[in-house]
Amino acid sequence: MGGIVLAVIGAGSGAAAVASSSGNGTTYIPQLGISVPNDKLVQYEHAIGNYCYPKKCAIPRKILPEPKAPSGPIAPVQARLINNKSEIPVSPGMLTFTNGWFVNNGKTLVAIYAGAAGNNPSDGRLVILRQNELLGTQTLRIVNVPGAGALTIVSAPLGASVETTAQRAAVSFRSSTGARGTFNLGNGKITVNG
Repeated sequence: MGGIVLAVIGAGSGAAAVASSSGNGTTYIPQLGISVPNDKLVQYEHAIGNYCYPKKCAIPRKILPEPKAPSGPIAPVQARLINNKSEIPVSPGMLTFTNGWFVNNGKTLVAIYAGAAGNNPSDGRLVILRQNELLGTQTLRIVNVPGAGALTIVSAPLGASVETTAQRAAVSFRSSTGARGTFNLGNGKITVNG
């Protein structure tokens, strides 16, 4: 898939990113419901959306140093839907956010944000973010559905057993005008009915 490099990727809520640091060298991140090793904390904090890198912030956020590639494995995060109360690393000018979906198998992360085009609410839009955590690369792809109105994800793989396979699966959506469709993460194709 073609795309542009994006500085941040994520899914999560606007709440404080770190609830507590334990004495065993890990820190609990409430948005993800997991504890991560302190040496991996930077990668996870920027992934949940409250953080960004210098000169690449769409809105003011806590500034983090540019991360280094992780030195070891990162804990997977099960596939889950995220609601429109979650803070996302996509500007409102790009997307009026409805809901989204997120998964991380410990090596690669995929997030899809659904809604309407920020500059034209009559057009549906999906923003697909991918991150290779081993290589430290990130891409963004925008898929528009002209005239569909805001899109909402209604079906996607969920749970802990699909962390890798879900990254190439189909995600179903509906639009505010009644159209339904799917976006195939494996081949990048979108189908719209109605």
